[in-house]
Amino acid sequence: DAARGDLFVQSFDLAFLRRLRPLTDIRLTMLLEPRDGRPHVPLETAAEVAAAVGPWKQLLIDPATGRSTGLLEQAHALGLLVHAW
Repeated sequence: DAARGDLFVQSFDLAFLRRLRPLTDIRLTMLLEPRDGRPHVPLETAAEVAAAVGPWKQLLIDPATGRSTGLLEQAHALGLLVHAW
């Protein structure tokens, strides 16, 4: 229904999203935290289970330069929506 179209289940836990994926048609979001300057889960892996990623904002924009890190473009190329935090 229309109300579910706006609904996302978000989690930092890849294993949880993998278990949930076959149990629901609600879109899933893999929340991404930084580890050594990169997401703790590769985008390609997130795309296997999620419709979207939720990266920490500094994974998207380099704070030193204000330029894109390329993560947004990579996520879109994989068909992922992006919901930054």
